[in-house]
Amino acid sequence: MIIVTDTHPWIWFLAASSRLSADAKAALSDRSNLIIVPSIVMLGIRYLYNRKRISVSFGEALQRVETTANILLHPLDISVVTFAPDEFEK
Repeated sequence: MIIVTDTHPWIWFLAASSRLSADAKAALSDRSNLIIVPSIVMLGIRYLYNRKRISVSFGEALQRVETTANILLHPLDISVVTFAPDEFEK
């Protein structure tokens, strides 16, 4: 499965937060899934961390992306927007 994540679910996953649903945690943890992290998500993490709103740093998030085979940093362009399934809105 291909999963396009958003800022808060990605932060909650990295921080092992209970705010992330069990289904989302399972999907993001499954190494057989391709996790696409849009570049705008990383910008959001940097912004929130610099304003002391989250504990996950940009460096930590970037390291996870760069060192995990099934995670892909991708520019947020129209191909990502149109690929996101309708379930994304739920």
